[in-house]
Amino acid sequence: MTEHALVQDAAHSTLLRGQRQELHARIGKVLEDQFPEIVGNQPEILAHHFTQAGLVEPAIEFWRRAGVRSVARSAHAEAAAQFQSALDLMGKLPPGQRRDDRDLELMLALAVTLIAVHGFGSLRVEECATPVGALGLAITIEPASRR
Repeated sequence: MTEHALVQDAAHSTLLRGQRQELHARIGKVLEDQFPEIVGNQPEILAHHFTQAGLVEPAIEFWRRAGVRSVARSAHAEAAAQFQSALDLMGKLPPGQRRDDRDLELMLALAVTLIAVHGFGSLRVEECATPVGALGLAITIEPASRR
């Protein structure tokens, strides 16, 4: 770790949790509003700041964007970690059809990415695909009038 990073970590650790969250929220918002090249080319940076800020909705979206971007660059292991980061936050959203739809989208993206990393028949792909099938079936059979 460089000297600069050590100083940065020391400063970060002296802040109270609420202060750190507010700082991460402000950084994420400034990046989103004023640096479109970072939004487009490094969405994982925004995802990190919004995650640390406790802003679940934007964090999930930017982890998803980071995963899609990594897949486009054939960085499948990186994409899998990014999709998993988004999925890890999903439980913090209120239950409902919207969450189920997003959860399914992210699990499918993760499953496809894991196939590229581990191969179709791997246990990790099976572990990911099993809930995808169950969630997909639940979404499919729910009447459209309830959506």
